[in-house]
Amino acid sequence: MRRLGVAAVLMGTVVLTVGLLIGFEPINALTLAIGITVANVPNGLILEVTISLTLTAKRLAKRKVLAKNLQAVETLGCTTCICSDKTGTLTMNKMVAANIMYDGSIFKAANKQKEPPAYPFEYDIKSPGFKALQECAVVCSVAIFNPSPPEFEQERIKQDQHLTEDEKRQKLKEFVENWAHKIETMPWLDRPTIGDASESALIKFFQPIEQIHETRNRYPIIKNK
Repeated sequence: MRRLGVAAVLMGTVVLTVGLLIGFEPINALTLAIGITVANVPNGLILEVTISLTLTAKRLAKRKVLAKNLQAVETLGCTTCICSDKTGTLTMNKMVAANIMYDGSIFKAANKQKEPPAYPFEYDIKSPGFKALQECAVVCSVAIFNPSPPEFEQERIKQDQHLTEDEKRQKLKEFVENWAHKIETMPWLDRPTIGDASESALIKFFQPIEQIHETRNRYPIIKNK
């Protein structure tokens, strides 16, 4: 921005000086100089930002950080430490079932709730192999859906210094009520869960087919006292 500002002012000054020297009326020369100066901002700003991000991306590349999206460079350039999985890929930790395999065949795991009813699903939910896979995936996992309101949002309301205690309680109550309504209408794929990411992906796939608690209730856990 500093370079762009200096360049714009210098260019405007040069245009004003040249205009006066070649006989322009002072007001016309000034108008032209102002126009040239202001035009540098919308035209030059995009170029300056792109160059700045590109140079930052080159510096990040030297530190073995590859940014596929240039707009992400601004955030990455402000970080001091990046923690990632073994592949070095940053994700949202939201896994989704892509394929399922039973009876020796692989099928596309299209979600029953996401796709329209007339969608030609590759898998057969009535197949004994599919039922065995469903029971194994649901019963052998401990992931559950989490209907509780987000803690960070509640904390944000509690820490809001512009609200009185009564206003905070009222706002918290409204937030909890709105969240309860929102969670009921939210697709299973978008609902928050408690548990491992891969197990969460499995229950989100099988939930629209059969309630996971119904599947698990058929196989109650017996504790050895």
